[in-house]
Amino acid sequence: MACNFPMVSLPCVRKVIPAGHEPLTLNTNLNFRSTSFTKKPNSHVVQEKTPTPGKFGSFGGKFVPEILIAPLEKLEAEFNSILEDHEFKAELAAALRDYVGRETPLYHAHNLTDHYKNINGEGPEIYLKREDLGHGGSYKMSNVIAQALLAKRMGQKSVITATSAGNHGVAAAAVCAKYSLDCTIFIGTRDIQRNPSSVQRMKLLGAQVKAVDGNFQAAVSESTRSWIENLETVYYIAGTAVGPHPIPTMVREFYSVIGKETRKQAMEKWGGVPDVLLACVGTGCNALGLFHEFIGDESVRMIGIEGGGVGSNTRDLHSASLVRGEVGVYHGAMCYLLQDGDGQIIRTESVASGLEFPGVSPELSFLKDSGRLECYTVTDQEALDGYKRLCHLEGIIPALETSHAFAYLEKLCPTLTHGAKVVVNCSGTGYNDVCSPQNKILSLSKNSLDAEGNGMGKRMDIGRPICCRGYKRLCHLEGIIHALETSHAFAYLEKLCPTLTHGAKVVVNCSGTGYNDLTRWYRRMVAAYFHIYTDAYKVQHITRINIQSLCKKIKVILHVKQYVTAIPRKGMGWEKGWI
Repeated sequence: MACNFPMVSLPCVRKVIPAGHEPLTLNTNLNFRSTSFTKKPNSHVVQEKTPTPGKFGSFGGKFVPEILIAPLEKLEAEFNSILEDHEFKAELAAALRDYVGRETPLYHAHNLTDHYKNINGEGPEIYLKREDLGHGGSYKMSNVIAQALLAKRMGQKSVITATSAGNHGVAAAAVCAKYSLDCTIFIGTRDIQRNPSSVQRMKLLGAQVKAVDGNFQAAVSESTRSWIENLETVYYIAGTAVGPHPIPTMVREFYSVIGKETRKQAMEKWGGVPDVLLACVGTGCNALGLFHEFIGDESVRMIGIEGGGVGSNTRDLHSASLVRGEVGVYHGAMCYLLQDGDGQIIRTESVASGLEFPGVSPELSFLKDSGRLECYTVTDQEALDGYKRLCHLEGIIPALETSHAFAYLEKLCPTLTHGAKVVVNCSGTGYNDVCSPQNKILSLSKNSLDAEGNGMGKRMDIGRPICCRGYKRLCHLEGIIHALETSHAFAYLEKLCPTLTHGAKVVVNCSGTGYNDLTRWYRRMVAAYFHIYTDAYKVQHITRINIQSLCKKIKVILHVKQYVTAIPRKGMGWEKGWI
């Protein structure tokens, strides 16, 4: 059994701990039964006849050092109190509605439905739970904003977290900007290379980003160590349903709004529940968000899709903890995980960085063992094909993680009856993945892109930044990255607001997101401080230079092995803190 928790020294053995020797865990209101599933009156939660507190069957628990017991007890007490706090629930509901953009649509994918009809015109009806339309472009915001409110309730002013694909990190940075919390985000160097634009967004939103050598696994370990060193002053925002009790329960509860909305929308659209729920599984939180509401509905199939990596014929190059893993203890909880013959964690591999994690939710582990959850894998190539298929048929760019679920429709749909209702959790947008240097998604014409791969050509405006203060102000104060065009309206508030009466209502049309403007904005900021003596071709390579290094050096060697001479240019915003 692999035992991997920061600063914890536990013996690693290959046998599962007997029930009588399980560590003492705290009580929760969530009870499960591992053999048969029935509905409670007016509820859809599964119960266990003789529940073990804080456990999902034999999974879960609290395998942590003594120093963490008290903080986790305090966290559980606060979590249990907010479940009955009407004021907190009202504040969270308002934030989810007005800031996050819930509820998200349940979209009938007509073209995708037609694509999977047989020669007789029969096939399932496919619906997408559009979590990609929420603020930040993924489902992550719903959990993060709830935990940020919990952190403020506990009197914490600083938070720490870890991210992989970057969606959780962007969500944490945005919410911390909204609630004036200091934010430190750990991310693996491998994920930085995959998602550089996400790192730019986190920094623009005011977060401190710390790189950790490795991937998400290393980032989680390092962030946990940092939290242990600052237990009294820092709140840890868990982005996954993995870890010691009560973290898996708490994270799942905050994500369960996805399934609750799906039940309501399904009743409105066809007057029943879905026949099949489909979601990708990395650590399992997006799947749990959709599945949990329907655990007690025996007629609803729940299918989780893991990253099969480069192919089923390879033993190690995958991220399939549920399908190919074994039971062990990882990051403080018993779950399915990927380990070698000596009980050591093995390297994971997937085209989607969000699926690269050796462990999985203890609740999903229990659901798999009980037979309630079906688990399958999809290879990298199948996921890329699913990515392009949804783009071409529905005009929706999904995250690479989500693409694994869409890819499995190829195998699932031919087995379903005509008219069966399938709901796929479209858990995030794939805009970041399009330009990721690690993916192989699109066979674009090289003539349509320049050497940078961004279609900007050789011309670059190096004039004064337009509305830079307006752009950064909304990012830092509200956690919203808006378009440069929209920045003009926000910048004018500087002149408008002093002329208005107290209480006057001002509505600003936030007409677009600014994710695509980030690279352009950073270029403008550098160009404002440096008068660059070079031709336009050399200037376009400036985005490859670390901005801080550029500001410290007068001469910079570009990746093209050429020199650029630069001199400070006063009066362009440096002294005002624009950069």
